[in-house]
Amino acid sequence: MRRALILLSLLPALFIGSQNLSAQDFRKEVTIGWAGNAFGDIDRLLPYRDRMSDGGEMLDYIFSDYDGPTYITGNIVAEINFIKKKRWTFSLAFAADGLWKNKYDNVTGQKTGRVSGYSATVMPQVRFNWINREVMKLYSSVGLGLSVGSFAENSETWGCFQLGLLGIQVGRRFFVFGEAGCGMLYMGGKFGVGYRF
Repeated sequence: MRRALILLSLLPALFIGSQNLSAQDFRKEVTIGWAGNAFGDIDRLLPYRDRMSDGGEMLDYIFSDYDGPTYITGNIVAEINFIKKKRWTFSLAFAADGLWKNKYDNVTGQKTGRVSGYSATVMPQVRFNWINREVMKLYSSVGLGLSVGSFAENSETWGCFQLGLLGIQVGRRFFVFGEAGCGMLYMGGKFGVGYRF
């Protein structure tokens, strides 16, 4: 019991010490977040979905199982950021999302199975910090990377590009962030949490 009281009495000192650290005292960040769907994943991984070239394939198409809608999880994105200068940060992002759809019998309408797949991306990025304060950062970023994906009978590998139009981080050691961007890592927004050390 006595040890627990001593540890509890030391907790305020830990928080006061962390308040005195400036934004320049941190050299790395790790983040985890969720982002919108990547541009082009569906088109790259489902190019066969409407293919019909002759009467034989047409009959197969009419009497075979049909597909339900395709669902996507959105990208789960993890990053490690290396803070080099007050204005520049270099980042390595890892992203993955899942895809799935159900198949149905064309006559009875009963579910006959499920098709699932994934896409994964590795992307180095460069970030320019417009504002770099103790509790807030405002930034833009650009990145080039490589994606791989597989869905049903189709597998692809492709180069990808991402433009982070505007991002904001709020917090000191622990922080929350949000970004607006477009590209093949995500479209729309990315939101999450991070830790500086």
